[in-house]
Amino acid sequence: MMQTTLGKRWLVRMTLFIVLCAGFAAYSLYDAMVAYPNRAIAAASLAKFNFLDALTEQGRTYATIDAFEPRAELRRLRALPGVSGADAPKRTWLEQSAVLGRLDSPELRAEVDALRQDPRGSWEALSKVWLQANGKAPSVAPLSWYDIPVQWVLFAACTLIALYLAALLLLVARRKYRWDAAEQRLTLPDGSTLVPAEVEDFDKRRWDKFLIFLKVRPGHTRHGGQEIKLDLYRHHPLEEWVLAMERTAFPERAAPTANTVPAPQGS
Repeated sequence: MMQTTLGKRWLVRMTLFIVLCAGFAAYSLYDAMVAYPNRAIAAASLAKFNFLDALTEQGRTYATIDAFEPRAELRRLRALPGVSGADAPKRTWLEQSAVLGRLDSPELRAEVDALRQDPRGSWEALSKVWLQANGKAPSVAPLSWYDIPVQWVLFAACTLIALYLAALLLLVARRKYRWDAAEQRLTLPDGSTLVPAEVEDFDKRRWDKFLIFLKVRPGHTRHGGQEIKLDLYRHHPLEEWVLAMERTAFPERAAPTANTVPAPQGS
């Protein structure tokens, strides 16, 4: 007795989808945990340098920088109708710290204290990192508040889809149809069997979707009067067996070549 295996085309398609979803999930996880945080750190560092550099242009780099509490200062800057001069990079610095969840951290408070105590040393240290040979700092695009959360959402969504597809693949692989060619007896996954004489009609209303519906005669022990849907795309060579049953049950019909006739027949 023969039994079905997974349809090759369906298996390839499912495997490709699983790999793609898993790949997107891994890429989103990398962005959420590594790439985007690193970019926010770089943007905050560059903004802090630009803040000090703007003070230089205003002749106040080596003057005492007023103490401020990061969260309250960011709230104040956001409430302004417009920011200019040193306030603009200062706001970017604090916003990138907020994106990283560091607005209330001891590390950020230590940075603020370091600027107050030694603004010149802080500027010189940052200038070695950011000033290029032409004396201009490179550009680093700041992150929006939603950039990292979106990556986590994409990671979760892609992971769930990949897990769902993998579970579906395993579930379909466990569903076996068996075929006794001598009796033309099809054994369904639930253990019941069908022979051509027990099928009232082979309904091909969705033949273009690789689906066929077997309308079982009322006298059948388990499925009498019911309609059984068979997915011919997922299970190989189920299509050949069903067409063989149809040729026996309805020899007057011109049996179609495998999946080439989408026109429905039957009930």
